[in-house]
Amino acid sequence: MEAFLLPPYDNYSGNLLWSPFQSEERTADIEVSLGKIVNMDYWASPFPEGDGVTFKPKTKKSEDEITSDFKKCFEWLDIMKTSHKEAIDSLALIDAEILIDCIITVPLQQIRIETSCQIADNYKYLANEINDTTTVPRIADFNSEQIEFNLKIKFGDLLKLNSSSLDHDDYVINLCLDQAERGMDLIRLRYSSFDRPEFTPNPAGQLKSGFYEVQITPNTSKRLPIKPKVYGGLSKPLSASNNWLGPEVSDHFNLNDYKLSEILLGNEVHELGYLLIGSLRNCRQAFYTIGDESKFLSLIFSIDGLGAPDQDWSGWKHRTYITALACCNNPSKFIDTLESYDYLYTDIRNKLVHNGKSFYELGEGNGNSSCEKLWTIYKDIVSLILNKNFTTIAELHQYAELTLKQPSFISAITTVVNKVDSTRVTKSGKHKKITLPKW
Repeated sequence: MEAFLLPPYDNYSGNLLWSPFQSEERTADIEVSLGKIVNMDYWASPFPEGDGVTFKPKTKKSEDEITSDFKKCFEWLDIMKTSHKEAIDSLALIDAEILIDCIITVPLQQIRIETSCQIADNYKYLANEINDTTTVPRIADFNSEQIEFNLKIKFGDLLKLNSSSLDHDDYVINLCLDQAERGMDLIRLRYSSFDRPEFTPNPAGQLKSGFYEVQITPNTSKRLPIKPKVYGGLSKPLSASNNWLGPEVSDHFNLNDYKLSEILLGNEVHELGYLLIGSLRNCRQAFYTIGDESKFLSLIFSIDGLGAPDQDWSGWKHRTYITALACCNNPSKFIDTLESYDYLYTDIRNKLVHNGKSFYELGEGNGNSSCEKLWTIYKDIVSLILNKNFTTIAELHQYAELTLKQPSFISAITTVVNKVDSTRVTKSGKHKKITLPKW
């Protein structure tokens, strides 16, 4: 078993550090060795967390003498003299993969949570304590609204916080922020709008200064050499901020919110769950993207990413498939949605991508209205997946195909395709040939 000796200096005591996990079965050995080192004229005391001892010689001794004494008394250890940083890096490698359950608390700006609430035991949304009338217990003292959740973090990553490098600290902070943003995806899904961008909260953890903060609190009965602490830094050098007030969040969550929270936290794992996590991330990024064209294309990508159409489905086949997922099995809504989605895809998306156009060149203004239409389609597909408890792409394909084979939907497709294609011309100036998709 490896141990790392940090000799005393000036008025500071020395430390002998080892793995708190490997030492669990060495209680008797530790006690015997402590007795030996004390008999050699040392003051020594074990750390309550079980990860080593602190000591100081009562008479002046060189570092080599101290190292020799400890090797004699702790003969069951492989002791190396080292620096604090080297010791932490080595210990982090020994227990690198052990997962520690932590409570993560992240401050929120540009959002008003009226009453502290939670979705089962998955996410807590905490009002600013100044305004909160509930008795929900708090772990962190952020002077703002907060989101709180559990997250397993590798012990090696926790141990190196504030001792390894700023890049490592940023990695752990961003790991927590990514999970916090998943919880905020639930808020954006319910409250945020591209027509009303002022209803978008700031990115989770972002302070007015541009810094980001998270509090990490180990949630375990085992005593560890890691204390609850706020970690902060410029973990994201570029960020976006809402210049208005953000959304007002109530405590009204439903069954679908719970189902989605289970997926976002990884408590429920399946094929469509992965697509939900990835596509929601793209939608989230669209809200904080300044370029209107980038917002729009992110939403196009999100819809395709979630709906997962077959790679051979293009043109009307692709668009009728997506519309079937978003129409709530309503032929009338199908017609309206298909006309809208086809226009957004063919007359806007294709010209943005293939012709290098901007929204203003297309006469579409700032694009918010177009983005909102795509956002509505995306949310309708999310609702379908959650309402039907779909877990696989095959289930989505089967649902859409059964829908599109119904006589009322065949009639709806015919109506829209005939209406739209009769007004379009090819590059050569000829009227486009009307071809109905076959389902």
